[in-house]
Amino acid sequence: MSAAASYWRNAVRHPEDCGIGNIRRTMDWTEFGEDLKLPIGCLEKGAVPLRISTYVQAAVAGGTPGVTIGTADDPEAFAIADDIAADATGYKTAATGAEIGKALAADTMFYAYISADAEAGKFTVTVEFANRRESIPFREDATDAEDEEEGGGGGEEAPAWVPENAKIHIDFVGGTPQGRAWVDGTGEVAVDTLLGADANTSNGWGDTAYDDANLTANGYEQSESVGTAFIGGARATILAGCTMTCRFKAVAASALPKGCDIYLFDVDGALGVGETSTFDGSGVPGSTSPSSYNSTFTSTLADVLGDYPDDNKIAMTLTSTRLELAANGSSAISETLSADDVGDPYAMICAMIAGLRTAFQSITIYDPLPSTAGLSELSEP
Repeated sequence: MSAAASYWRNAVRHPEDCGIGNIRRTMDWTEFGEDLKLPIGCLEKGAVPLRISTYVQAAVAGGTPGVTIGTADDPEAFAIADDIAADATGYKTAATGAEIGKALAADTMFYAYISADAEAGKFTVTVEFANRRESIPFREDATDAEDEEEGGGGGEEAPAWVPENAKIHIDFVGGTPQGRAWVDGTGEVAVDTLLGADANTSNGWGDTAYDDANLTANGYEQSESVGTAFIGGARATILAGCTMTCRFKAVAASALPKGCDIYLFDVDGALGVGETSTFDGSGVPGSTSPSSYNSTFTSTLADVLGDYPDDNKIAMTLTSTRLELAANGSSAISETLSADDVGDPYAMICAMIAGLRTAFQSITIYDPLPSTAGLSELSEP
């Protein structure tokens, strides 16, 4: 699949107070491949598809022409062929699929399907939806609301355990019960709203999940075979470009390899970019390096990471063009990213973190630093 095609597979995440939104795509019959479907867009879990409208600019012709709107498993989940009547031009608003009006049980890709014998046709499909939030909270005390407005805020002041200027902070050690997270403008949230499973990581890496049963005195210790995906606001912030830090440590003295990897992938797993941190063995200092599936980067920070029981901290800026890295107060190194690394247009749609015999203690996400200046200081333990 091309990078351009993967653009249509990015899950839409509107601002929480947006309410109603839409995704749409204009399609020509020549764009459909052997599977006879094209992605319109992806809605997140909990969103409610309300209406499907189709404007047929050029009638679908050939054999028994037809267009339906559905999912990968059900081509008629949202609109059947009679709703769209693609053999005639004009604006069509019917949508009688069985899943219209129902909250989505998972992030769901919407597809347009075309009949196998189509020989012509061009149409625009618009999916109107309500976002997953059921209501917008308001203050019953008007005075409080006025005071907040005068203060120019609306966001919640960060508690003492959140680093200054953080947009998102996840603390795997603190909290009662253990494990807590904070989002700028929202306040304290559950960790599993920011970390969890993302099926899109399977092609680039493997399965992902978050399980608070893996919290220990050391922090969050992953299963060796399962990484953890960034989801929700964390995923959106990282994919938009960010600077982030991660505190971690080896969980035991051992000659077995240990490490920490943070990666972004496209939908096919053909593109992967991020950082790799490794310990070679018990008591041997470790290294961290920028990494790309399709480029050979030469920069590395050697002998900068401490093995068990030392704490470590890396800081990384990752945008569509820059990959910059520092660790434990070291000087920063940098690599320039190209279309070979991230696609053209930018094709990364998921992000994850994986640790082998490693415990994560905290992850902090910031707006991207404009250069390597300040990255070394952020990486100081």
